[in-house]
Amino acid sequence: MSNTLGEICSLDANLLSSSRRNVDLPVFLAPMTKTRMLSAVSQSLISVSKAFFQALLIYVPTLLLGLSTTLKEYGWKFFSKIAPYIPQSTDCIMSEPQYKLKTPGFDARFPQQNQTKHCYQSYLDYHKCVALKGEDFAPCKVFLSTFQSLCPTSWIDEWDEQRANGTFPGDLSVDKFQTSAQPQSGSQE
Repeated sequence: MSNTLGEICSLDANLLSSSRRNVDLPVFLAPMTKTRMLSAVSQSLISVSKAFFQALLIYVPTLLLGLSTTLKEYGWKFFSKIAPYIPQSTDCIMSEPQYKLKTPGFDARFPQQNQTKHCYQSYLDYHKCVALKGEDFAPCKVFLSTFQSLCPTSWIDEWDEQRANGTFPGDLSVDKFQTSAQPQSGSQE
């Protein structure tokens, strides 16, 4: 059947057209009806498309993973042909990442998987630390990186707005943390 399908596929379109009835059909086509011929052609097209997609399924992953040297060679040929069309400019490549992403360290106060409280507390701790020590203090930067990596940006924006308006619900007062040079009058001796 495969020889027949190959011969059907290679026939001239004029030979198969219904307008040319006086043309003698090849011997192998004479017993075939129109529906059998169409089904044979469709089966041949299906087998060709299956073979094509099977080749793609084998070729592309192998090319990407580099599992076979012969496919590597074909891959290099392919890439050498498309290389002139790839832009050579490095303008779009950033030399350094804009942010250095890092997972926050373990905090024993928040051992559970849900880090919502850790996010909120780190936000509070950062702003208290900045109020006491300034932005350049290293532990403040730890709180900053922690809440920036844990908190959604929309929450941070909303909290910043609330702090600016004076409606932030968290306790950001640092009075109890500040030490004064004068002793308190109500202290016991």
